[in-house]
Amino acid sequence: RLQRQRGLLSSVVSELAEAMATAQAAAAVAQPTSSFSVPPYVQLSPSRWLGLRLELAEAALAQGQLEACDDQLALGATEAEAARDTVATRRISLTRSMLLAARGEPQPAVSDLEKWLASTSSDDEALLRESAAAAAHLSALKLTIGG
Repeated sequence: RLQRQRGLLSSVVSELAEAMATAQAAAAVAQPTSSFSVPPYVQLSPSRWLGLRLELAEAALAQGQLEACDDQLALGATEAEAARDTVATRRISLTRSMLLAARGEPQPAVSDLEKWLASTSSDDEALLRESAAAAAHLSALKLTIGG
């Protein structure tokens, strides 16, 4: 995270991709004779796997690699649904609204952020911090489009 904050994003992407590849390899070694294949995001721990997926998406977004970000979010959405991880689903939704803004689509981003904020009701401190950041981003977007 420190590297991402300092803007050293290429090393962050490399480390995250390596961590995910290592998890996949470890899972393959752990079940070499199994005829049933469990996706790596379930073998690692859904929340950890999805956290890595979101880190990749956020790093791609920060680098302006919008298609790569979109690809990671699409995979993450499928994986979060399979793992029934509502926290990751919410983070994916929030990141997708940031992606829309980065693509120059402020109206859909505003709409998504408003829906996201309206559905937030939690005592989870991390979620409340994300909500505050989303509210600030929403305000900035509304100022940008004059609404």
